[in-house]
Amino acid sequence: MLNFLQVNNFKNKFFGCFFFCLLSFFSNRSYGQQDAFDFGIGPFISVGLQQEWAVQLRAGYHTFHKFYYLAEYSSYFRRNQGNNEQFSEIGVSVNYPMFTLLGIKVFGGIGYILYLEPINKSGSDTTTFFISSGDINHGLQLKFNGRLPLSEHVSLFTEFNFKSFGKRFDTFGFGLLYSIEFM
Repeated sequence: MLNFLQVNNFKNKFFGCFFFCLLSFFSNRSYGQQDAFDFGIGPFISVGLQQEWAVQLRAGYHTFHKFYYLAEYSSYFRRNQGNNEQFSEIGVSVNYPMFTLLGIKVFGGIGYILYLEPINKSGSDTTTFFISSGDINHGLQLKFNGRLPLSEHVSLFTEFNFKSFGKRFDTFGFGLLYSIEFM
């Protein structure tokens, strides 16, 4: 049993790091003029299960007047009856600016998400709007993201995600973004 947990933990970390690095590499190559490449980090908490929290790494291709393409890797930690569990989540989304209010730019978007942990389909807060393939679950998310510039290159972000797995899997988080602008 111990061997299985170590292999599963390694597999989740490997897939998460591989996907994050791959998207970071390809997000630097676009078909139009690239305004900025963003990367950041922040804590997230599950709305439906407060014992579950995550550290999220994100990379994005950001145009200041059009779409914001975002890739994110979240490493979740859950405290369950004295046991600590860890699992991962990988997401890709496309966001569009909805409005700007007091210097805060608000984006709305839709994305695809991989949840790298088995989901109990008979749970009270779980829906059936996802596809399971072994330990990997495929779903969709609606995303609302706000960005407040703190300086020329640093922004504060806050985000709320509605996921198709159910209310227990919805998340709220905030963090810092660093932007590298290109001419």
